[in-house]
Amino acid sequence: MARCKSCSAPLLANTNRCQYCGVRNDVDLHAKHNYSIYQKVSDRICPHCDKPLQTIQIQLDEAVLIERCAVCFGLFFDLHELETLLDHSVSHIAAINRAHIDNINSDRYQTTEVSQ
Repeated sequence: MARCKSCSAPLLANTNRCQYCGVRNDVDLHAKHNYSIYQKVSDRICPHCDKPLQTIQIQLDEAVLIERCAVCFGLFFDLHELETLLDHSVSHIAAINRAHIDNINSDRYQTTEVSQ
């Protein structure tokens, strides 16, 4: 069972937001690529959160440096980086956890109702 990176509480199946502390946890859908933070703050800004991105390093055949947002976990790829990552990651379509992806999307793009 996965655990929250913030409070270590167990994460429910197919979720990435901790029900105890509310922190959104990073999700590696295939559990294949470990990463390390290469640079805490890069020059690029997240187009979604308007916060500085950080640079993470993923070790494939060679090191691949990708910018990501520590708030929304959005990723920014330079030319050919996405193709390189996909070449090392993509498995048969039947292996994709669609329920998990749907839960991540519904959590990330929640609509807020306005009370009148």
